[in-house]
Amino acid sequence: MENKPIEFRKLYNNTERDFTFKFDSANYVIKAGETKDFINYIAEHGARKMADFFAKTTDKQEKAVLAQSFLENVSFDEMAKKMGVNLDKIRKEALAKEKDGVRVQNLESQVADLTKKLNEVLEAKKETKEEVKEEKPKKVYKCDVCGEEFDMAIKLTNHTRSAHKDK
Repeated sequence: MENKPIEFRKLYNNTERDFTFKFDSANYVIKAGETKDFINYIAEHGARKMADFFAKTTDKQEKAVLAQSFLENVSFDEMAKKMGVNLDKIRKEALAKEKDGVRVQNLESQVADLTKKLNEVLEAKKETKEEVKEEKPKKVYKCDVCGEEFDMAIKLTNHTRSAHKDK
């Protein structure tokens, strides 16, 4: 069995901000303007994390351009041209959606909002049902012989059979 040599790859932080990412519970820091060598798969992971952080939209093409630019030390615009992606168009479309009131959110926040609204509706229904229950007067069943009162007809029947069986 042959051991493959470990391949390294450079990761470039061509931004003005330090960046920290995690891989397998370890923190990796790459300072602004710095270049570091990482094992190939860690460098690619770091590039994807940096792209997620620095992306201006949620578009996958934009993130792919950013990630590749962090691996090849090329400006975002140059990498976009090289990959045939129009970043300006992607960003304008995202901005237009925001202006039209369409909010670009991740699925988790949408689910959280819906869950919160659903819980509010269910709580309101529960309170309404409790109010309705309290308003209904309970029917009272009264024994003709002794005048004792019961809340259920079966209790009155059992009482009559046992307490007044001789009468």
